[in-house]
Amino acid sequence: MTKIKTSHWTREQASKMKYDKTNTFPLFNTSKLKPLINDYHVWDSWFVLDQKTNEIAIIDGYKVLIALGRKVDNSTKPKLMYFYTNDDLHYKNGGNVFETNLVSGSEEWLGSTIYKEDWTLQFFYTVTTTFEDEKTQFWLSNQIFATAITPITITDNDFKIEQPTYHYKLAEPDGEIYQTIEQNINYEFKYGTRHDLSIGNDLTDNLCFRDPHYFHDLKTNKEYLFFEACTGDGINSEGTVKRAYIGNDNFEKNYKPTNDDLKSNGCIGVAEFTNDLLTDCAFHEPLIDANLITDEIEIINVIYKNGLYYLYTTCHGNKMSIKGNDLQNRDFLIGFYANELLGEYRPLNKTGLVLTQKSQGERLSGQDTNHQYVYSYLVLPDNKIISYANFCTINDEQPSVAIKTAGPVLKLKINGSHTELTNYIGCEILPFEE
Repeated sequence: MTKIKTSHWTREQASKMKYDKTNTFPLFNTSKLKPLINDYHVWDSWFVLDQKTNEIAIIDGYKVLIALGRKVDNSTKPKLMYFYTNDDLHYKNGGNVFETNLVSGSEEWLGSTIYKEDWTLQFFYTVTTTFEDEKTQFWLSNQIFATAITPITITDNDFKIEQPTYHYKLAEPDGEIYQTIEQNINYEFKYGTRHDLSIGNDLTDNLCFRDPHYFHDLKTNKEYLFFEACTGDGINSEGTVKRAYIGNDNFEKNYKPTNDDLKSNGCIGVAEFTNDLLTDCAFHEPLIDANLITDEIEIINVIYKNGLYYLYTTCHGNKMSIKGNDLQNRDFLIGFYANELLGEYRPLNKTGLVLTQKSQGERLSGQDTNHQYVYSYLVLPDNKIISYANFCTINDEQPSVAIKTAGPVLKLKINGSHTELTNYIGCEILPFEE
């Protein structure tokens, strides 16, 4: 298998992000947003893609949107749900993808889905279970990847995802390349500095192994998963300090890492499929890491355009350990580009910044009360950006309430290594009207 030279998103690049109208999410009319399901949060969405082309699949005239869903009263856990449309605007609720969880008591988190042109879909997603460490009494989410193959049927203008014919665990962290939950706990115990804003953020060590994104490299005909992870003990491990993580020799010349910096070892991982059914895979070294910046660079997706590979990821300023740059309650879409799928990757716009949004108010709670709050940015093959909004209006008489739903759609202009927001499109994912 090809050996990857891991690229670094450096502290210097992240510190030099500048915000203007070309990269700032515009204000929008919240009354135009509608809940995809009343009394349900719907967030972290993605379209079913065609396995052969990486484009959004059109299946007998239907587009299919997968998203996480949960009752607003928290009486249910997050599960994969699906919505379908044949007018490219109004999405009908198809319900839960899986009647039964792969692991009892688990939650289903973000992933990706492909159409295999034999009337089946294949899901790659995250299964999480609660893990309590007896030594530290930390409660963590233990995350693994699962895959499922599901038949589909279309009858009388109705699209249905049937129950899976195959549904098993696909991968879990190996400890050498990608960090395990036990390693994560050991580092939290070693660098334990929770709730001390004087040295950076107030977060515990954030374990990440989630959001598997399928990509078919049409150049080589090889198939991969790209995902969010933390570096394992064998490669660029947590607590490692290198000039390559920081920037050029003149940036932070006297740099001394805080414990929060040392905990930050987020990366974009790679797994290559090793069989035709896409039920076995082998890890590559990380494609990009964010050591000394953040643990969490999530919601990965890859797009091939005009001879270049573009890789996008999202992150929260509240979970970054670099100082300054107005990070509190700020969220980001970060992008990279390369000539070859497996790198070397360079940041778009020199810093990586593609899109940002700022919530006013107190740390973290400012986002909870912001009716403009939008997150989980996902760039589509046609350069549109979808997301979810944290609030929507149920009707004209009732004020906005905290229901997550599909957010406004933006358009991104890409010219080589440069991007800018060029168009606010509005709401293109609305509920089906009977």
